[in-house]
Amino acid sequence: MRFSEHAGGPGGIHASIVQLIGRQIVTGDIAPGDFLPEQGELSRQLGVSRTVVREATKVLTAKGLVESRPKRGTVVTPHSTWRLLDPDVLTWRTERGADVPFLRDVMEVREIIEPASARLAAARAEPGEIAEIEAALIEMGTDETGYLGADVVFHGTLVSASHNDYLIQMVAAFGPALRAVLVAAFGPAAGRESRAKAEWKTFLSFSLPLHRAVLEAVVARDPAGADEAMRNLIAESRRQILDAMNADRTPMGAR
Repeated sequence: MRFSEHAGGPGGIHASIVQLIGRQIVTGDIAPGDFLPEQGELSRQLGVSRTVVREATKVLTAKGLVESRPKRGTVVTPHSTWRLLDPDVLTWRTERGADVPFLRDVMEVREIIEPASARLAAARAEPGEIAEIEAALIEMGTDETGYLGADVVFHGTLVSASHNDYLIQMVAAFGPALRAVLVAAFGPAAGRESRAKAEWKTFLSFSLPLHRAVLEAVVARDPAGADEAMRNLIAESRRQILDAMNADRTPMGAR
């Protein structure tokens, strides 16, 4: 793939080169330990100036994806050094879908963050926030197409209702990964046929009560109950996701 100095996506040619190389690294097309071509050769291959390559390399270095080694060149670093919460890295990581190790890691983070968020929301949520959570729950039960967006609102508003700015920003940075888990848990992927009505009713029969239990604990100002209800919800989500991934099929589960 070639670029010109005056073309590219949002942010121009510099951003396009960062996106091109970064995506290939994170998705495994360029493996840890591989060396990128020398800057002159890379600029020739991509059809851009050395300055563009140099600046793009600096950005990739800041994201922890590459490092420069004297007299050897620019090498792709191990996964452990990547800035995994960097918005670009998260987006690239989830573009090709989510594998079992990724889903496991994200679910473990959810198990740490979301019960605490629900506990704080039960103590601090304002009436308007509770109303928004309830409206999202109602929307989740209307039809399959609206479930995904409504579920994002449900969980996002719970975090916002914690009124802990650090927690809110941390979850916002983690957003693409959380959404990837939701897609894995629920589908529907692009082009996937809708579930049969009976299957959809079965799904809602266990998903909605788990979500409602969280809401009821928040309404009751019961932090311990909200914590427990969210743990139950995430545990069921984990079971559904991993069972489905192990069976190599599109999962149906609760978030």
